[in-house]
Amino acid sequence: MSENAYQNRFVVRYSRKGLWLEILTFIAVEAIAVCLAVFLHNCTAGIVLGLAYALFGGASIVTSVLFHVKVENSLLSVRSMGRKKYAFPCREIEQITCSKRGSIRNGPSFYISLISGDCSITFSHDMDGFQRIARYLLDRLNAGEIPGSAASASCRSELSRYAAGEIYRKKKN
Repeated sequence: MSENAYQNRFVVRYSRKGLWLEILTFIAVEAIAVCLAVFLHNCTAGIVLGLAYALFGGASIVTSVLFHVKVENSLLSVRSMGRKKYAFPCREIEQITCSKRGSIRNGPSFYISLISGDCSITFSHDMDGFQRIARYLLDRLNAGEIPGSAASASCRSELSRYAAGEIYRKKKN
């Protein structure tokens, strides 16, 4: 397999590094719900808390595990959070948008959004494979496989920064 073929086969997904913390929190809240029901004889509160958190916490964990985008050469295959699967070639990408949202608490967040027909995908900088998808999109734009009108000049500049990993480096004073 050539090096170029290897570079065009990868997966972008939510990072699973923090997943253990979500699972531990989920278990702790469920344990508190059981304790409310058993030891304090407050079954209603325990059941309501347990069911509500099971629905919301479980949905959060499952959806972050399910979502991924597989890139194989010029085909992007998506499995959405709702388990819907679809695929489209990169030449069908109509719009690429790069954005930054600031947060006092968490700092800046960087995003790449793709629109292809009725499909829309947004990649966050904390996803595994974010730099690779940025490099992939930039290479495909430069090769003409994605229409040049899909990304503005500033978006191309941002993709270059994302691909180089500049958003992860701390600025020196």
